[in-house]
Amino acid sequence: MEVAARPNVLVLIADQLRADLLGVNGSPICRTPHLDRLAAQGVSFSRAYTPTPLCSPARAALFTGRYPHSNGITVNTRPPDSPTPCLREGERMLFEHLAPAGYRCAYLGKWHLSMGDEGAEATRRGIVDFVSRPEAIRRHSKRLHLAPRDDVGLARRRTMEGRHPPMSGPAPYPEPYHPDAAVASETVELLRRYVADGGGSPERPFALVCSFFGPHFPIEVPQPYASMYDPQLVPRPESFDDSFEGKPQGQRTHHWLQLASHLSWPEWQRVIAHYWGYCTYIDTLMGRVLAAVDELGLAPSTLVHATADHGEMAGHHRMFDKGPYFYEDVMRVPAIWRWPDHIPPRPTPDEALVGHVDTVPTVLHLTGAPALPGSPPLQGDSLARHLTGAGRVDRDYVCGETTDADRALPAINLATVNPQVDARVVIGRRWKYVFRPDDLDELYDLAGDPGELRNLAASPAHGAVAHQLQEALSQWMRATGDPFSEHHLSAHGGSR
Repeated sequence: MEVAARPNVLVLIADQLRADLLGVNGSPICRTPHLDRLAAQGVSFSRAYTPTPLCSPARAALFTGRYPHSNGITVNTRPPDSPTPCLREGERMLFEHLAPAGYRCAYLGKWHLSMGDEGAEATRRGIVDFVSRPEAIRRHSKRLHLAPRDDVGLARRRTMEGRHPPMSGPAPYPEPYHPDAAVASETVELLRRYVADGGGSPERPFALVCSFFGPHFPIEVPQPYASMYDPQLVPRPESFDDSFEGKPQGQRTHHWLQLASHLSWPEWQRVIAHYWGYCTYIDTLMGRVLAAVDELGLAPSTLVHATADHGEMAGHHRMFDKGPYFYEDVMRVPAIWRWPDHIPPRPTPDEALVGHVDTVPTVLHLTGAPALPGSPPLQGDSLARHLTGAGRVDRDYVCGETTDADRALPAINLATVNPQVDARVVIGRRWKYVFRPDDLDELYDLAGDPGELRNLAASPAHGAVAHQLQEALSQWMRATGDPFSEHHLSAHGGSR
């Protein structure tokens, strides 16, 4: 496949946006009209997966095309005590490939890819225009002449210690004060500046990331979104009544389950309704950016990719946030690609198994930009031929991981650390298998048990299925140089 012209690149990324809340993926109540419109104009994958349900390692995989155990970020980066504070020496990000090919690279919003001076790290990675979330708020407030308020920026304390656990409630300030509004606003301003300066053409293309904090908790949502969904209409998910019988001990004791144990179902309905409102709000903000792309005449020449780093439990299995488990709730992510006249629109979601590690090879293929010489090998596959209709990516499995690097910390502060465990997962078209050397393995029939309530790993009747998935997982670990492969997969998934 040859690329006719170098497109601009726009990546829209949310934090903790469930894939099943998109209308295009069949959401019956929560509304995402702007992402649905984007999907109608391109290709939306209904079975796209994050390689890990944790922010920093998921983002690092997205922007390196390499799995966490390879690129070196296996847990969240946060000063000053992260055991994996930055990418491993020699790793390369998408911008380092695109910048030498003539792209002006920009990043606005949540970074979460290194600790310390984020701007310096972004510049070192090929980004010319870096606007952190605090800087976006400062610029946005100045441009709109927003008067200072003392009720902005205290969301975590207000929602954790107030009457709205777990970290959920209406924002007490007007919508323009919301931090994510600032990120969208400054993204639009930068796009306008690029066009005014003659950018956005095949001769002067840009690659821009617009990264939102939401709908990550604290779920502090501005009106009218906070009241958009009636809590009483929130249906009770099947997995809410999970007994965790026959499941890993770590799930029954995980602190996210314990912190929410006081919530009744009506209280959970309120939390979930606020989360839905936050999702619709993030969709609205993405819509503002996409509207600017249209208004500036950039749509025909811009490759757009909209996604999220991972999902959110949102009351499923009575948990919130994400953690060291591989439920579809946190593993599946939105994944939409649009490039008019190059990616033919598809009327229904594509069910191919794809993942975040495919993003970098796909962008490089579609832009015609070569990988930077000396870079470590990309571990994903280009989806370019699949997207353009010239071929197909026909995988049988995708894999993922979590790593207990936090164990190296002198003490675990549950307010700032989401403790992980050593585990690996392989997901097929019907079956999912989780390997846990220090706990019970898991095997789920995603077709017959979509709520993932019945762990079949110890079932003799499913031994052949477990063995087949173990072999696929073992092959992936060897192919990617996973040091975790020193643990030998048991032929009796679940018995140790």
